[in-house]
Formats: sequence, structure tokens, C-alpha cells
Amino acid sequence: MTERPQKFLVIFDRDGTLITEKDYLSDPTEVELLPEVVPALQRLAQQGGVFAVASNQSGIGRGYFSTDDARAVNVRMQRLLGEQGIEIMHSYFCPHAPEDDCRCRKPKPFMLEKAMKDTGVEPLFSFMVGDKISDIEAGKNAGMRSILVQTGYGKKVDPGSAKADFIAVSMAAAAEWILDMIKKPG
Repeated sequence: MTERPQKFLVIFDRDGTLITEKDYLSDPTEVELLPEVVPALQRLAQQGGVFAVASNQSGIGRGYFSTDDARAVNVRMQRLLGEQGIEIMHSYFCPHAPEDDCRCRKPKPFMLEKAMKDTGVEPLFSFMVGDKISDIEAGKNAGMRSILVQTGYGKKVDPGSAKADFIAVSMAAAAEWILDMIKKPG
């Protein structure tokens, strides 16, 4: 049996998962953390969780906002979390439109694989949490377990079509499931 790791990786989608879903968010003053995010991430961090964010930001590729705008939103989110003692170690985003067929847009696993490489955490101890099927598929494609959280767009996803390892009604439920899984990883 594989022993419990010293650390484990949780990769989050951004919009609708950690922060309130606002179509094509580009204004950092509009960033709002979702309820339950702070206590759930604090609980995960206390048990050895390290965090990354992987987000599709097609608004850049569509010309709705700039890369700098997307970075400013990420910085604001990270600052709000940091004020609560939560560190996002790495933040990645795909700036391409869906029709660009790039290698980084979820459900392709590039951003998730990069997060595992950058943190040194293997797929067995890595989790993807998101509110869209593309998040779940990206996690599966990267060889990690995936959680569909029923916030943001996740409220509208048919749980049967998600093929997630776990469907969480909240971030608190997602955190509890992750903690259960790291106790019995193999």
C-alpha cells in the first residue's frame, strides 16, 4: 500500500469554482470568493495540500480583455486568499479561443501536468476540482482524480454525464472527499 504523502496537490478551476462566475471577468475589483472556499482550502492546507489554479480564459483569444487583465484578476484572487493564509503556488491560464486548437486549453492536460511537474506531486496524490466537464476531463487526461463541484456552471451539469470521481455539492464536501482519498491513495 502506498503511504500517505507529505503533500498533495489540488488544482482548481478559477471562475465558478473559487470565485463567483461572471462571464469573461476582466476587472479585478469584481473578484468575489465563493462561500466555503476559505475554510475548505484552509483545512486542506493544514493537512499538506498545495494549490494551483488552471483556467481557460478564452476572453483573451476572443479580444474581450488582455492577458494583463487576466493576470490582474488572478493577482486579486490570490491576494484575497493570501489574506486568509492560503497560498496558490502556481496559477496557469490558457489565453486561446476554443477554435485555436492549442495544447493548453482544458480538457487537454497540459496545465495540470505542468502543475504536477512544478510542485513535484505525482498524479496519485493530485486532484482537479472544477465546475465544468472540461475540468473533469482534463483531470482524467492528466491521470488524476477529478471532482465536479456544483457551484458556478456545475449547478447545471448533469452529474451522470460528468464522469467525475466525485460530485461535490460544495467546496467543503470536495475538501472532505480529498482528505478521505489521501488517507487511502492506493
